[in-house]
Amino acid sequence: MLETRNEIYRQKSTDVGISIIGDSHTFQSQPSQVSSNVDLFGNYRGQEKTKILGISEETFDKLTRFAAEVAGTAILIFLGCGSCISGLGQEPSPMLINLSFGFAVTIIITIFGHISGAHLNPSVTILALVFRSISPVMAIFYIIAQVIGAIVGYGFLVAITPTGVFSKEDGLCTTTIHDKMSIGEAFLAEFLLTSILIFTVCGVWDPRTAKLQDSSSIRVGFAVAVLSIVGGPYTGASMNPARSLAPAIYTGIFDDQWLYWVAPPLSAVCIAYLYKYVFWREDSERKNI
Repeated sequence: MLETRNEIYRQKSTDVGISIIGDSHTFQSQPSQVSSNVDLFGNYRGQEKTKILGISEETFDKLTRFAAEVAGTAILIFLGCGSCISGLGQEPSPMLINLSFGFAVTIIITIFGHISGAHLNPSVTILALVFRSISPVMAIFYIIAQVIGAIVGYGFLVAITPTGVFSKEDGLCTTTIHDKMSIGEAFLAEFLLTSILIFTVCGVWDPRTAKLQDSSSIRVGFAVAVLSIVGGPYTGASMNPARSLAPAIYTGIFDDQWLYWVAPPLSAVCIAYLYKYVFWREDSERKNI
């Protein structure tokens, strides 16, 4: 019979085996006569985190979020840039192209919004990082996923487009600055366009609009469409570094590529902090005025 608490603890430590594999903590215990009021590991007896395909649930969830960002961004580029194709019986108008990007965003948020948030854009991921709804490490993985997805999406478009048709395109879907604009004007244009997009996403994520989530895909999609219509003639209305990089890799047109990797993220940081400290409210029941 055990006489002291220390002896009880040592006995219980022998009874309990602890296995740590990745993010999973598995606790297995053998039958013991130790009283429950001194069972230091009783809360973990017989408990094991769920595993999927041998992977912990937490890790599997992160992998699915990564995959959703890859797939979502690939679909965005495939559908958006696909609307730019000419020579297959239709000549796309600028209005059609801009609407296609907006409608594509609506579809993707419907598919992946509940899985990864459907950021599809490093600028939106930066917003999530400022709002602390994503960890810095996961934010990096999101951005990597978005770049990979954009490259894959454009690659699929190249794969299904006849060479003769694709060769007729001069920098298909690449974002470039209008030749009448200065660098400063182009920078300001991308900054302002991204600001409106980020404000829109902030409004969708605000707790006060929690009851309106069924329309979030439409709201963001329409915002992308109208911003593309207005900003397209100026800079291509990228607002998304990954969206600008993928076509450039295939076409070799990297003119002013840096601008699309500086102006949109900078705008995202500025608007994120502005909304967080000025407009954000935690009370989801507060009525909109």
